[in-house]
Amino acid sequence: MFKGEYVLYGMERSLFTRKLEAQLRYQRVPYRFELQTLENQQHWQARAGTHIIPVLQTPENWIMWDSTPIGDFLNSRFHEAAVIPETPVQRAACLILEDWIDEWQGRTAINSRWCYPDNAAEVGFLMAKAMVAGKLEHDALTDEEQAQVQAAATMVRDSFGLKACKGFGVTEDRNAFMRAEFDRFMGELAALFSQQDFLLGARPCMADFTVCAGLKAHFAVDPEPRKWVEEIAPGMLDYMERVWNAGPEKVGDWLPDDALSPLLQSLFDNMQSGFAPFARANTAAVAAGEKFFMADVGDGEQSFRARPYIEQSRQHVAQELRRCSAEDLAKVEAALAATGALELYS
Repeated sequence: MFKGEYVLYGMERSLFTRKLEAQLRYQRVPYRFELQTLENQQHWQARAGTHIIPVLQTPENWIMWDSTPIGDFLNSRFHEAAVIPETPVQRAACLILEDWIDEWQGRTAINSRWCYPDNAAEVGFLMAKAMVAGKLEHDALTDEEQAQVQAAATMVRDSFGLKACKGFGVTEDRNAFMRAEFDRFMGELAALFSQQDFLLGARPCMADFTVCAGLKAHFAVDPEPRKWVEEIAPGMLDYMERVWNAGPEKVGDWLPDDALSPLLQSLFDNMQSGFAPFARANTAAVAAGEKFFMADVGDGEQSFRARPYIEQSRQHVAQELRRCSAEDLAKVEAALAATGALELYS
């Protein structure tokens, strides 16, 4: 393994950039952040073979993209600060929660950002500031840069934000349902974190970095959802800082005896009510080669864009569960079968 600095390429208001950054910080990985701009994106896209962020460059000059497999890679490379449990039940819970939250939280993030005009205008400006002027959020702009960024802000909203909303099925007419779904999720998490510091105990796992990133990139910084968090679950802001500033020397351990908090049941129930029917319909659509499909995630049937990556991610978790020994799989089934969490990955 080459010693040296990693390079994290992404955006400040990107959920998946912040997710990976939270893990890099926790595992004490030396890294440098490089902001995605119009000037450098062609270079990074050519190297990574994708336009998707974040991208991680290792000291060996390897290029990797997709926060979940990168997280698994870093877990193995910096195993002294492991973020995926080795015990079967907690490992299974970590992988399942990470898969669900990674995909479904992004839907709420897209809605709260782009389906509220005032919020969309402010965040569109900040994202254009990064892309056009190459400036971080706290950096000052010249008068010329200000004009250039303002001209690009509407383009960011229309060409990226509203297009993403359509693909996720989160247009403005569903704002009330999406807000109720968000309140439920934050409330369930807040109840759990009133009893323990992280999802699996006194130590963060990969799924914690995903929850933290939703707050760090969206819900705690975008003006509209920030109001929701402060109203419904202000303790989640403390949780965000706890994860963001955690380190292996500062935390305890996962719950003893491969145990899970009973409060996780509400999260597994939540997963079954929205994400699971969506993911099953997506699986069928991808298998059939369809570009769109209909699914009811709690607010009546609506159209979604088929997403092959979500199916790949589901299969990855299923494969990881199948790798368990017969003895370990029996423990996982005994602990999780009644929660319904295993059904999607059977």
